[in-house]
Amino acid sequence: MSASAASLAVSRPAVASLPAELTTTVEAMPYELQRVVQKVENWRLENKRKAMWDGLKLWSLKAPAIIVAGGSSVVSFVAAKLGLGDVSSLTGFLTGLLGICVVLDGMLHPGQHRNLRLRASSDLQTLQDRIEFRWAQRNPNISPNEAAKQILADVEKKWEGIAACLNGAQGVGPQDQDTPPSSGLTGQQPK
Repeated sequence: MSASAASLAVSRPAVASLPAELTTTVEAMPYELQRVVQKVENWRLENKRKAMWDGLKLWSLKAPAIIVAGGSSVVSFVAAKLGLGDVSSLTGFLTGLLGICVVLDGMLHPGQHRNLRLRASSDLQTLQDRIEFRWAQRNPNISPNEAAKQILADVEKKWEGIAACLNGAQGVGPQDQDTPPSSGLTGQQPK
C-alpha cells in the first residue's frame, strides 16, 4: 500500500456497524452518502432504544395495578377460607395502592409513544435500505456525486417527514422535541 493510499484510509472514517453484505455497496458510495446512511442508522437505533424504554414505562404502573388487584382478591379469598377473620385493613391498603397506580397511569400516560417510536425505527430502516438500493441501482452514465445529490434530495424529504411525525404526534414544546441528529440530514442549516 502506498503512502497516499494509507493516508486516504486514515483520513476517511469507515462507516461503522453496517452488515457485511452491504460493505461493498457502501464503500463505493461517496463519503457524504456514507455519512447519511450512518446518521439514519444512528437515529433508528436511538428510536428503537427509546421505544424499549417507553415499553417499560407503559407497564410501570399497569403491572403493579394488575398485581395488586389480583393480590387483594387472593388475600380476601385465603383469609375467608382459613378463617383469619377481617382483613379489611389489608385489602383496603391494597385497594388504595391500586387506586394510586390507576390514577397516576391515567394522568401521566407513561410510554404513550412506544408504537410511534417503533414506527419511526421501521421507517428509518426503510429509508436506509432505500438509500442503499438507489445507490446500487443508479444510472452508470451520471457521476457518483450527481447520483448522490439526487438520492440525498429524495431522502431529505423522507427524513423531514419522519421528524415531523415524531414531533407532531408527541405534542411537545420546541425545547422538548425529539429532533433528528444535527440540523437536517446533511448537517446544513435550512435556508
